Amino acid sequence: MAAPVNFVLSERSLDERTELLSLEGDTSSAAADNLRQRLATLVEERKARTIVDLSRVSFLDSAVVEALKAAGAQAERLGTRMIVVEPVDPMIARPLDVGRFDLTAELAPSLGDAARRLDLPAPALQPAIPAGPEAPPGHDYGRRRSFGRRRQDQAVLRELGELRRAVEDLSRRTAPARGEDVSRMEDEAERAHARAQSLERELQAARAELAPARAEADRMEEEAEQAHGRIQALETDLERVRARARSAADAAEFEAEDAHARIQVLEAEVAELRAQLEQARAGAAAEAEQAERERVRVEEERRHRAEEAQREAERARLAAEERAAGERRQLDEERPPPPARPTPQAGVRKPRPKVPVWADPTPIDLNTADLEELQLLPGIGRRPAERILEARDANDGFKSVDDLYEISEIPRDRIAKIRAYVRV
Repeated sequence: MAAPVNFVLSERSLDERTELLSLEGDTSSAAADNLRQRLATLVEERKARTIVDLSRVSFLDSAVVEALKAAGAQAERLGTRMIVVEPVDPMIARPLDVGRFDLTAELAPSLGDAARRLDLPAPALQPAIPAGPEAPPGHDYGRRRSFGRRRQDQAVLRELGELRRAVEDLSRRTAPARGEDVSRMEDEAERAHARAQSLERELQAARAELAPARAEADRMEEEAEQAHGRIQALETDLERVRARARSAADAAEFEAEDAHARIQVLEAEVAELRAQLEQARAGAAAEAEQAERERVRVEEERRHRAEEAQREAERARLAAEERAAGERRQLDEERPPPPARPTPQAGVRKPRPKVPVWADPTPIDLNTADLEELQLLPGIGRRPAERILEARDANDGFKSVDDLYEISEIPRDRIAKIRAYVRV
C-alpha cells in the first residue's frame, strides 16, 4: 500500500522561456526531493525564468527551503531568473525569512506581483493546480467529504494570511499618522487582529477536527480511483494467499520439527565424534611420546655401540701396531748388522724420512715436524696433530715432551704411547 501523500506538485509552461511550478499542502522531505529534481531539470533545460508558487502551502519544510536556495544559487550562476511566491500565511513563510532566502532568489508576495515583475498578463499566472469543483448542494460524497473541509481549511488559511498582511501594511501606514487617524487605524488594526485571531481559532479547530481523518483522506485521494475496482479481487486473492500461507506454514513447521530432530541427532553424533577424536588425540600423543622415548633409547644405544666400536677399533689398531713393532724388532734382531756408515759431523742431524715410526724408530722432533709427520705417530690423526701444531705456535715451541699433557683435547694415555717416538 502506498504511503499517504500530503502534498501536490504540478507544473505549467507559460511560454517558451517561463515555467510555473505550484505546490499545495504540507511539504516534506519527499516534496523537497521532487522539487529539487524538477528544478535541476529546468536549470539543465536553460529555462530563462522559473516561478515557484508556494501560496497554497500549509506547511513549509526546511528541506524545501534548502532545495529552493540551492536552485536559486545555481540559477544566479547560470544567469537565469527564479521568483518564489511566498505562502499566504506569514507564519508559514517564516522559514524563508529565517533562512535569508532573499539573498539567493527573488521573493514575491503574490502571483500578481510575480506577473508584474516578468511583464506577464495576470491571467497567465493562475495557479498550476486548478481548484477542485464545488460539490453540488445536497450531494453526499461519503468519506470523501473531508476534502471539501480541506478546501475550506485552505480558504480560511488564505483569508487569515491576507488579514495578517493587511494588519502589517496597516501598521506600517499608521507609523507617521497622528490624532484621530491614529485612533481610527488602531481600531481597524484591533478589529483586524481580532478577526485574524478568530479565524486562526477557527482554523485550529478545523485542523484539530480534520487531523484524525487527514491521513486516511490523503491515502484515499491517492488510491481510491484505482482500488475500488480491485477490492473484491484482492480479498479473494488474499484468502487464497492465506490458505497457501497456512499450508506453507504447516509444512514449514513440520520441516522445522524434522530438522530440529535431525539437528539433535547430528549434535549427538558430533559430540561422540569429538570424544573419539579427543581419545585418538590422547592415544596418538601417548604413542608419539613412547616412540620418542624409544627413538632416544635407540639413538643412545647406537651411540654407545658406535663408541664401543670406535674403542675396539682403536684397541685393534694399537694391538696391530704393537704386533707390527714386535715383528719389526724381531726382524731387526735377526737381520745382520749393516755396514758401518761414515759418522756424521757433530751437531748435525740427518733429516728423518716420512715413514711410520715402526718402519723408522728415529724420534720425531715436535718443534720441526709438520702435520703429515705428526700423523705418523700411533693414535694421532689429523685433528690431534692440528692441536699439537696450535699448542706449539701458541707457546713458541715445546720445551719438553711433557708439554703435550697441557693439550686437553688429546687423552693422556695416548700421549704416554707416543712419548718414545717424539723429542724436542
